[in-house]
Amino acid sequence: MNNNYDGFGKTKSKNGENMIEISVKIRQDKQIPDFDMIEEIAYKTTGFEDLAKFNDKIIEIAQENAGIFVSDVFKMKDKDVIFMVDPSIHTKDYFAIPALKALKKALVDYLKRSGQEERLKKATSSLVCFCRHVTDMEIKDAVEGGKDSFEQVQIYTCAGTGCGSCISKTKELIEQYRKTAIGEIK
Repeated sequence: MNNNYDGFGKTKSKNGENMIEISVKIRQDKQIPDFDMIEEIAYKTTGFEDLAKFNDKIIEIAQENAGIFVSDVFKMKDKDVIFMVDPSIHTKDYFAIPALKALKKALVDYLKRSGQEERLKKATSSLVCFCRHVTDMEIKDAVEGGKDSFEQVQIYTCAGTGCGSCISKTKELIEQYRKTAIGEIK
């Protein structure tokens, strides 16, 4: 991997056999810090062959038009990328894209390294699973996409597959989102 980077992120599969590492170089705007963009991206992947087209789309999006704003990456959702690549995939079949998780982790690393604590706090304020960088919105998207059990949400997001400290919070959010989803999921 590129040692001259501003941020680095890595994501592994649940079984640890597949991995993607991403390093980013950021072009900073001296006058408006929130306008920083990904200037370069390098990645290395082992496995994840079945998700290659989705991972490649993340890299393409991050590089097109001379880069993407850091803040826009945090707004990206797996379901949006899945739809761009294959609109025939049904919402109940959505899944987590490893490259997006690794890219977000690389940008969290960048914000830490560059001393942007307030932006980091804002970007990660809704993190539920710190090990796998899963937000409450990703859990909500999973539930709204038909994943109505903890096991299904865990497979979709990887929440609770690291240290496990987020399991109870994840289950609590699943119940909350089940009740607020369009018609309660039974």
